[in-house]
Amino acid sequence: MQIYDPYLRKYRSKAEHILIWERVHGKKVPINCRIHHRDLDPGNNRAENLMCIPVPLHLELHAKLRRARKTMSTLAFEVARQRITEEYERKRKELMEIWALLADSTQGEH
Repeated sequence: MQIYDPYLRKYRSKAEHILIWERVHGKKVPINCRIHHRDLDPGNNRAENLMCIPVPLHLELHAKLRRARKTMSTLAFEVARQRITEEYERKRKELMEIWALLADSTQGEH
């Protein structure tokens, strides 16, 4: 999809899943985050399937999922994928809360 970027003053492409997440949440994806498809299906852009996750956790999550996929049957992997995704949703929430606290504390210094 083409969207107008007022900062660059030009049209640029933005992936559909990012546009959907931004519309649902009413804000842009933070620069240090990615939008992850919970079910690993890039064609499933339903809002409940999209999770904003910090880049380091996103990389870690995909590495863990790759390791699991190599060692498990399809059914076992699907069960593990759901468990691993829930684990990283908790980690994401904790890290985002810490970042928000840090942002609040540094704003008070200025």
